[in-house]
Amino acid sequence: MTGEDPPSEIDHRNRVRTDNRWTNLRAADRTTNMANITVRADNKLRLKGAYRDHTGRYRAQIKIGERRIHLGRFDTPEAAHEAYCKAALEHFGDFSAT
Repeated sequence: MTGEDPPSEIDHRNRVRTDNRWTNLRAADRTTNMANITVRADNKLRLKGAYRDHTGRYRAQIKIGERRIHLGRFDTPEAAHEAYCKAALEHFGDFSAT
């Protein structure tokens, strides 16, 4: 549509893969495209970035490129998710999906 080859990855702003309207598409790299996905189906807490660890506390982590960054341990899953959301907004901006 622009006369140029498309980039290697295309991101759907609203995260609906079948919504291919031009206004819903944007160029992305692998890291930012993966940041825009919703919570994984196997996440029992249903909170992105929050996991229960072996101590019974809740851990927050974020993946940037190939690196996993530990954000801390928290008493509640909501606190761990909040830490993830802050880090995602800082690192991924409007690509962050929380």
